[in-house]
Amino acid sequence: NYPQYGIVGYEIKFTAFVGDKYTNPVRTGTSVYFDATSGIIEGSNLTDDLGRSTVTFLTQPFPNLVETGYGPGFFRVTASTIDENNNTITTSTVRLLSGLPVITVSPNTFNIPNGGSQTFNYTVSDGNGNPLSEGQSISVKVTEGDLKVSGDIDVNLLDTQSKAFTSFSFIAYDAKPDTVNPHQAVIDIETSGPNGNKKFSISGTAQ
Repeated sequence: NYPQYGIVGYEIKFTAFVGDKYTNPVRTGTSVYFDATSGIIEGSNLTDDLGRSTVTFLTQPFPNLVETGYGPGFFRVTASTIDENNNTITTSTVRLLSGLPVITVSPNTFNIPNGGSQTFNYTVSDGNGNPLSEGQSISVKVTEGDLKVSGDIDVNLLDTQSKAFTSFSFIAYDAKPDTVNPHQAVIDIETSGPNGNKKFSISGTAQ
């Protein structure tokens, strides 16, 4: 997951590791051929003494892998060579370019009674609904009012393509249940990191 959606010419190195049926590196100088569903990739390279063949890939801004489970942001790179029987053997990998962060939350306002609480479900993703990249952080904080929050309030994303890492939740609850004091409260959801910075504020009433 690279935070490069919309970027032309971001450079990524791809390496094919080629071994023989005895788990040894193939003969030095074996040709490996590469192709991609998006961008520009070097067409081929030769293996080194450990069976490694590395090429350079340059991104196009808006890849779209038309395969089940993928879509905008995704692309596939395939490596192939010929075995001892002149049969083509291939392997491939799917990568993701993620974009600027988008935050949504439900509900987007609240009225928390004295001693009460409210559950919020929120998403942090890019514009295609894909997860943000490794190093992106998410925080939920009360910036005004007598509330406390618990749940997914301090998240650091790993390198993932799973949409499971776009959905989160937290609970806001009355921090002073022994006091009745209707007032305005504000909760901020913020994300920052390689994909960029974004903040979403929720305003409501606490008692």
